[in-house]
Amino acid sequence: MNIKETISQVLSPTNATYINGVSVRRDFSKAVLKAIYQGLVEKDGKGVNGKFVTEQEANDAGQVFVNRLKAHDQLGREHGSAKNGGAFNNNGYMSHTETVGIEILTYFDEPIIVPRVTQDRIDVDLAAGEIANYVSNINVALNGSSWAAKWMATFNADADKRNIKKLATATLLKDYIEANTLLDLGDMEHDIDSFPLDTRIATFKMGYRPTLVAAGVIIVGGANYGYDIVRKGTLDAQSDKRDLDTGFWGVIDNVEVHGLSNKSLMHAAYFCGLPKMEFVSDDKLVGWISSSYANARGFSTVEQVKIIDAHGGQGIEIQPLTKIGAVAWYPKGNVALTTVDSYDPIAELKTIFSGVASQLTFKLKGGASRYYSDNLAFSAISTSAFTVGGYAKDDGGTDHLKAGYYCVADAPLTTVAAFLAKVKANDTANAAFTIGSSASFSATQTAGKYVTACVIADDGTCTLVSKVIPS
Repeated sequence: MNIKETISQVLSPTNATYINGVSVRRDFSKAVLKAIYQGLVEKDGKGVNGKFVTEQEANDAGQVFVNRLKAHDQLGREHGSAKNGGAFNNNGYMSHTETVGIEILTYFDEPIIVPRVTQDRIDVDLAAGEIANYVSNINVALNGSSWAAKWMATFNADADKRNIKKLATATLLKDYIEANTLLDLGDMEHDIDSFPLDTRIATFKMGYRPTLVAAGVIIVGGANYGYDIVRKGTLDAQSDKRDLDTGFWGVIDNVEVHGLSNKSLMHAAYFCGLPKMEFVSDDKLVGWISSSYANARGFSTVEQVKIIDAHGGQGIEIQPLTKIGAVAWYPKGNVALTTVDSYDPIAELKTIFSGVASQLTFKLKGGASRYYSDNLAFSAISTSAFTVGGYAKDDGGTDHLKAGYYCVADAPLTTVAAFLAKVKANDTANAAFTIGSSASFSATQTAGKYVTACVIADDGTCTLVSKVIPS
């Protein structure tokens, strides 16, 4: 921000309000509008467990391992039987453990610079305000990392080792209960007979609340119940009013239901290597029912926030440091809640990018270190061909983009989910293309339609760009 220009714009006579030809007085308010972020949603042993990683371990280690004692399904024997019926059991069991790990490798340490000239113009403690904003941003980042960890584990898992349930509006309550029941069935491969009820939480994107509220009013019997739901804005008549800080909406099937803010969902998209608005704009995936027994989180609180003199002149530089990590150890401890029959993004990306699938890695990664293509653009386009160029380089100058795929549609496609759905619907208006080279359409396209190109980097990061086909 150019401070000189900003002050000039605010104090310029051309911006002044005049009454009867006299300029009114202009002051800066002593109050400042603060950024408002959602607080932590999954906590207190619901949805995610933070007790596996201590604060000290998160501060000191990049990876923490947890041992799980494997169960032994011992069978009974009949005393006196010709087989294993003697005084002592013929069988024995050696204790076994399974090791799972969590990486604490995501850092939030971007310096915050507060120039002296900015401080002089605003009669508040900007340093304290910036630190408060930083801490609030960590909360939504943690929310997003938990959503992203479930997404990554679920859609990296084989179909028989995960849970996905479609919620149909007409049968929403029934479908929700069936989804919750999937956690009752546990995960036999990992010796979990049933995921404990008191460890569960349901998290939905904020935009899905009207659907749930409407379903609550219609399904819950009795007019008085319906009136209470509408009055309090909850999903059931017994819950207190909803809480925007924790996103609490109510209780369904003995599981707390919470809404995740758009800011939290944006962080989730970045952790997954998807467009920023992926989980906000697209309604194919609307939420999760999760058990904290399947998910872990670790983070170091702000051990020390350094405040030093700014390097460029008078002012201060705030140097925060927080490390976080999230993982879903057992995919069956989460149920992905969708609104479509088919939602399997990682498998579908591997299909359309089959030529480079072996070079792609899909895992959690901080958005600032992902290989998004910041300069992806169409350099040429017609009804018969197009050219898309761009790169995603690391600090050493190596380009990590691996392949491109295009799709023609009536409007720009802004999410990977929408792009993949359109690719499946089109038979002739989509194909792979080489980044930076001219690509011909398989058939002449209609002017006014849009071409959306999706490029993928070796870390699974997807970047989209769209352009209208000219006449």
